[in-house]
Amino acid sequence: GLVGSEMCIRDSPSGAYKALKKEMQTTFKQIGAKIAANQIPDTPLIRTFQKEIRAMVRYPNRGEPHYEAFEAACRRLVSACQGNQMDEMRQAFETLKRMKKDCHARYK
Repeated sequence: GLVGSEMCIRDSPSGAYKALKKEMQTTFKQIGAKIAANQIPDTPLIRTFQKEIRAMVRYPNRGEPHYEAFEAACRRLVSACQGNQMDEMRQAFETLKRMKKDCHARYK
């Protein structure tokens, strides 16, 4: 009865969430490829990333306790890109990669 319908409501955005996660993985890979090639990711790429992060952290039950730290790391990456700080950018990206792995292991 009730439990089933509650589940439904909570999971209804999961299709959208999955699509978003896929898009984010693509964006994340592109940023990673740039950093690996010692290039600063271009502004549109970073803007897309910011937009996806903002969308992601709106989803409930997907790891809110970690959203704040994740957003902080994203901001660090973005400002490093804007300031052309390669080392800082690489560190921020590594931090994000680690967080993403931990979070996805916990919230499948």
